[in-house]
Amino acid sequence: MEALTGDPLPGIAPTFTSGFLDGRLRFAGSGLPVLAPTWVESPSGLILPAEATRGPAPIDQVEVYTTLEELLGVRVDATTLLFALQRNTFSNVINFCTNWLVLHARIDIDWRTVDELYVAQYFVGPTKIRAEHLVRRGRHLVAPQILLLLIKLAMFYAETSDDEQNLQATPLLPFMLADTLVSDREFEDGDLFIQKDGLPTQFALEIISNHHFNAPLDIAHMTSRFTRRWIEMPTEEKFKQEKPLPDLFSETTGITLDELTSVALTIWAFSQQRNQNIFTLNDFAGAGIEIDRAHAVLKFLSASRSALKDLVMEDHEAFEFRGAEWSFSAFERFPLLAMEDGSFVLLSPRLLINRVFGWLPYWDIASPLRARTESRFKEFDRYFRNLSEAYVLEVLHSMSPPLAGERRIYSEADLYRLIGKRQGVKIVDASIDYGDAWVVLDVSTRQLNRESVAGVSADALVKDYTALAIEKAKQIESTIGLLKRHERELTGHTAKTHRTYIPVVVAAEGFPVNPVMTSLIEAALIDQKLLQGDDITPIQIISGVELEMIESIQENGGPSFAQLLLDKAKGNLGKSSMRDYLLLERRLRATRPKRLDRIFDERFRRVIDLMSGSSSRSGSTEPA
Repeated sequence: MEALTGDPLPGIAPTFTSGFLDGRLRFAGSGLPVLAPTWVESPSGLILPAEATRGPAPIDQVEVYTTLEELLGVRVDATTLLFALQRNTFSNVINFCTNWLVLHARIDIDWRTVDELYVAQYFVGPTKIRAEHLVRRGRHLVAPQILLLLIKLAMFYAETSDDEQNLQATPLLPFMLADTLVSDREFEDGDLFIQKDGLPTQFALEIISNHHFNAPLDIAHMTSRFTRRWIEMPTEEKFKQEKPLPDLFSETTGITLDELTSVALTIWAFSQQRNQNIFTLNDFAGAGIEIDRAHAVLKFLSASRSALKDLVMEDHEAFEFRGAEWSFSAFERFPLLAMEDGSFVLLSPRLLINRVFGWLPYWDIASPLRARTESRFKEFDRYFRNLSEAYVLEVLHSMSPPLAGERRIYSEADLYRLIGKRQGVKIVDASIDYGDAWVVLDVSTRQLNRESVAGVSADALVKDYTALAIEKAKQIESTIGLLKRHERELTGHTAKTHRTYIPVVVAAEGFPVNPVMTSLIEAALIDQKLLQGDDITPIQIISGVELEMIESIQENGGPSFAQLLLDKAKGNLGKSSMRDYLLLERRLRATRPKRLDRIFDERFRRVIDLMSGSSSRSGSTEPA
């Protein structure tokens, strides 16, 4: 629990205390009060000494959804939920869920405001009072996971009904579903995260699945990285190949990257400005794309109800009907639902942006290549991952320019030139000289596999963090040893004594970094005796987005990359993500780096024009 709450109670051994009486903590076996600082309620609801609540704690970042039992005092089971769905209409449930998913994804409205809108629209009397109280206590009424899971269930169970009373009960469906997800499991004594055999506990799996699902979405970073990786970098001399990526994508999918991004950004723009969740071909008349080509993209991104049902069932059968609450791969692949009337329902703006600007376009090319020939697939895979790593190094060079004419970044090739290629010796992608410290950094394009995303396999999760962190730690430790032996030859200057080595893995595609994942990785590193030297700080895993946040902080005169890494290791949120540390603990302002301005502005100029002229367009404007 200490990993979630921060430091243990200062000066008090937990085994000697038993609980509160009249608001005061007592010693176990006696009525004597503990002489301690003032006790206060933390944002997470825990009662802690005021001293222990200075600064944020990891548990304060945990968000909790609301159940029907909390809202109405009545708990329902799965049978009751499915009966309610069968007495509803599919179109009504889909429109309700997607309306609120669109509103929840608005970048100009915070989540609490969305919850308050839900209360105002649907509840009256005592239920409204209870709902308002829950919102004030930080409980969420609108939870994207619940809404997407409700859509999955509706595809199988929602029927047709003309009974208005059944339809009026729709706003209660998410809370009924939440009731069925509540676990009555009691945790055994021992570590919450790690079993005795070293594998993650089920609780750890669920926390990581939750974090992965709710990871922040940065559309500026995603669109800019997409443009560099897919369009600009392949035209540069060192990355040129016989068939450029845009041509390869078009040949494989039948649509162009420009057509794909134009349609996606048009949908996103209207969802942001108008809460629009249903689209027809008329919506793309001003998108700078022919209507027939827009239709081709919409068909590429969509699937019918029956097709999605089949994909969802395949997914569940693959996991032996476990992990349904976290597995949305069918919706990730097809974020639009094709309706019988020719319209398209946006299931989730977040899923759409990830589908177009994330890693999935890679699979649009990779899957057909792999089906034809393994060698062509491996060639493409190696090329694309090299582009991804090169983009990260581009960010590093932007944020670590030469200082007083002296270079600061040394590449893998620089060290290999010193020692030559040796069997079994692996070197990291970049080592950055900060005078009294080295940041020793390697890039990974590893992502969670499907089993880890769904939270159904401890072995799969171990495989994921071993590949991303433990194997990279071996490269980092090898490189640290080389730096210690060859620093003068590498830099041309006398090696300084008392250097600190800061190991970093940049997860280019993101990775769920939280106290659970950090604890699992630290335990594995200790077990394998990796990066345990006194002059080596705890390993930090940061995403490509977080690296660009640091880039912008440095542009605005903030602390250096090395200093932020050193400070974070000692902070309250040392085991949490770099994003949480920067924004919540350090309260630093992270804007878009200047390097991205040109790309972002060019990519969004068309979207801005669309949004400014969209006031008369069709589409939903209010939540259902």
